[in-house]
Amino acid sequence: MFHALTAPISPVARLMHSLGAAGPWVLAVVALFLRVMAATPFWKSGLTKWQGDTVMEKLFSFELSPSVSYLFSSEYKIRQFGGEISLPFPDLLGLLASLGEVWLAVLVFLGLLTRLGALGLFGMTIVIQLVYPEGFFWLHAQWFVLLILVLAIGPGRFSLDWLLSRMAGQPEVRTA
Repeated sequence: MFHALTAPISPVARLMHSLGAAGPWVLAVVALFLRVMAATPFWKSGLTKWQGDTVMEKLFSFELSPSVSYLFSSEYKIRQFGGEISLPFPDLLGLLASLGEVWLAVLVFLGLLTRLGALGLFGMTIVIQLVYPEGFFWLHAQWFVLLILVLAIGPGRFSLDWLLSRMAGQPEVRTA
């Protein structure tokens, strides 16, 4: 089960193998860097949506900032094809997006269910692109690339996924 969560896709695995004994460690550092870079903008944005003076208060108070309701009911609209469509259920979407930005970023950063977390952030990026289409080239494209790389490379050795797979007895990934 854990093999699919931790193994890089075939071309990445072949590249890792071609680097010899250092390959898994090089990949681990690259994977960690990509995870941190992919998670950071969502983490920062997500924290602004929660009440509290400290990060711990924001993470565990579960009280949304009043601005979230305003943003999701008035500001955020799907802007495509020359028109604007209001988001349905703005309070529910605001809550889910705020939870997703913070907790999916935490999963990606820690390397726990990394690919599922990255896929969730990828979906959020698609919605953000629909809301702010002008942001594609200056920001959203970078997020897409980082998240695609996280999905392709996987969590790497410096992750909870890797640790859990070793504890479950999953052998190290080998390629021919």
